[in-house]
Amino acid sequence: MSWHPKEFVSHTNAHSCFNIIYIHSCGVIEPWAAIVIGAIAGLLFWWSSNVLVKYCIDDAVDAIPVHLSGGIWGLIATGLFASPKALSQYFGDEYSGHAGWFYSLGHGSGDAALLACQIIALLFIVAWVSVIMFPFFLILNYLGIFRSDGLEELVGLDASYHDWTPIQVKDEVSNKHIREYMKQNNRKYYSSDSERSRTKSSEEADGDQDDGGVDRIEA
Repeated sequence: MSWHPKEFVSHTNAHSCFNIIYIHSCGVIEPWAAIVIGAIAGLLFWWSSNVLVKYCIDDAVDAIPVHLSGGIWGLIATGLFASPKALSQYFGDEYSGHAGWFYSLGHGSGDAALLACQIIALLFIVAWVSVIMFPFFLILNYLGIFRSDGLEELVGLDASYHDWTPIQVKDEVSNKHIREYMKQNNRKYYSSDSERSRTKSSEEADGDQDDGGVDRIEA
């Protein structure tokens, strides 16, 4: 059985999504509810990740499906599945009367006070983050540093930021784009790792030569 890196990252992110959701309610839900919440979390992650791909929204690490979608579901799930027993145990008997909405329906009351509180908290978090971060993103965009250069995106950040050689990204990036990027940024083009290693070793050997006690600064 072989694993593609994208599949591995997707499975890892799905697990992270469940962890983020479960953190919201782990102290006030029953084990069976954790299974239900986790199953819905997996479907929610898969759906929101595919929505990003469909509409070409740039989120290489699936942060939106994990943290936004997962966080929203985690808050709502607490308002639905919090058990009276757990609420009484952790917060006192006065809170057990406002259990998760499903428990309230089961007792014929339909009390949705906890669910309403969770939704209000969700709306507050969304508003707070939007008010703080939206102007910040606008400033970054105005300064031209909100996202990477288009050519850097084509060659990939592994090559443009982490100094990978073309041979390491040859399956995903064309040599044409690699050469254009190297020319644009005045960087040397290595056709293989061995060529890069030989060149680096030669440069280091030249740097070790005696300079007669004079320090050199290379651009």
